[in-house]
Amino acid sequence: MSKEDFKLFCAEVKIDLIPKEYQASVGNMIVSNGVTKIKFFVDKIFTYMPFLESELLHQLNKIQNSKFSVFIIVIPYKQHRNLKEYSLEILEFFELIKQLEIYNNKLKKKYLKNDYEKKEL
Repeated sequence: MSKEDFKLFCAEVKIDLIPKEYQASVGNMIVSNGVTKIKFFVDKIFTYMPFLESELLHQLNKIQNSKFSVFIIVIPYKQHRNLKEYSLEILEFFELIKQLEIYNNKLKKKYLKNDYEKKEL
């Protein structure tokens, strides 16, 4: 998806909409079920910091300090009731998550390779 397409998509998101069978608005769900949960898990991972590789720490730090992570708290209270103005920051956030996923898959292959080989024998 191009940046312009993503910006158009974000312009259509109505952050004050409360979907059926939910008790929170889309904006509040983005905050509590999105970035806040990711920050929670990043913080949990950081407790193991002495055992982590520096590249993993770098990836997690980029996510935690991204513009979207920092500004997410204000989204439910914005005057503009869509995500268009944050579309580039959201896209960057998703790209950082994707980079972490790719790096995590490399780590799995590196450290779990021997375990997989043993199970196949």
